[in-house]
Amino acid sequence: ARGALTALCVLAVAGACARAYDVGAIYFGNWHPDPWNEREHGPGWTEWGLVTNARPRYSGQFQPNIPYEAPGWGVNSSEADPQNMAIKIDAAAAHGVDFFLFDWYWYAETMGGPPFLSGALEEGFLKAGNKDRLKFALMWADQDWVDIHPAKRNYASTYRAADVPDPHMLLLFDGFVNMTVAKAAADYVTSKYFTQSNYYKVPTKLANGTTTDCCLFSIYQMEYLVKGLGNITALASFFSYFRASAQAAGTCLHLNMMGGTMEDPSYIPALHVDSVSDYGWMKTVSLAPFPEMPYEKVVEAGVQAWVQLEKKFDQIGVPYIPSMSSAWDSSPRTLFTDPFGNWGYPWGTAFHSTPAQFQTALETARSHLDDRCKQATWCPPLIINAWNEWSEGAYLEPDAQYGFGKLQAIHNVFP
Repeated sequence: ARGALTALCVLAVAGACARAYDVGAIYFGNWHPDPWNEREHGPGWTEWGLVTNARPRYSGQFQPNIPYEAPGWGVNSSEADPQNMAIKIDAAAAHGVDFFLFDWYWYAETMGGPPFLSGALEEGFLKAGNKDRLKFALMWADQDWVDIHPAKRNYASTYRAADVPDPHMLLLFDGFVNMTVAKAAADYVTSKYFTQSNYYKVPTKLANGTTTDCCLFSIYQMEYLVKGLGNITALASFFSYFRASAQAAGTCLHLNMMGGTMEDPSYIPALHVDSVSDYGWMKTVSLAPFPEMPYEKVVEAGVQAWVQLEKKFDQIGVPYIPSMSSAWDSSPRTLFTDPFGNWGYPWGTAFHSTPAQFQTALETARSHLDDRCKQATWCPPLIINAWNEWSEGAYLEPDAQYGFGKLQAIHNVFP
């Protein structure tokens, strides 16, 4: 990882090191027929139908975002096919992306078969002939899986107001997992993924005071685990089990807390969290006005949030991993014949960028990271939301409007 070279790059003659940090892209694997989706939606279902059937919901909005159609890309190129995934890997690596951060799901309801939406990773990425050209890591999206494909106007939101889900949530998979389910997830991860030669590792301080490269594993909205396991003490016990499972697999765990209500320094010491991050600027910026916020304003507020969050967690010696967004528009997940208002996810304020605007944002991010890395013992990666969150408008993959423009922007800034 480039982060391990930080000290050398700081001491080197200017220009000797291209950069001291890695660039990762969040990967959402709902673009292939998944058996659990097919059980709910019918044979061959993928989320592409929401994307291609999207319609403008307000004046000036550009919808639908149509993917670029070529071998390896587009509606008819399954990401679970290793040949298609190999094309994505080559494109990512050639344009400056160092690793995919796969959204990963584990539910009690799906333990009798493959993990939900795992085809992109297990059948596509890990079986691609060029998989070692790109690293990968996991972000456990431990959240309720709700049928918002599409969401109807009068359904309950994706976030629970109580421990018992509202029947109107159309809950498909329960994010509140118990200790048995959580331990099974840990053992599956450490044996199936951490043992892969291209799993992404970052410098991590161990309990004995030494620092070594450990497998980055992120958990999104950790409060769901607390609810499922019962309390913070139980969560700490689970993390101890997870670390022991990683050690038994011949490696070690770098535990990243991604967003949620527990993103607070008061929780971190007891849980021994190694780093903190967020899912993108839509999580750290107050988006306004409705229905669209100018991208330049999002970038300005997003970088300000980085500074505040870095300072907040530096005080307890835990690094903050910055994340940025290429765009955000989750309106394709709403029923386009319904009204459209500021009613909470998947409705709400959007933001969009052209490749030129995105490149300017990347230049701002690079300047920020370059300054930060001059003083950091570890220069954390930059995470981009997202490689392929098409139904949320956040993607780097080529489309019919801009082609490979956003990938080229990354290559221009992070060669």
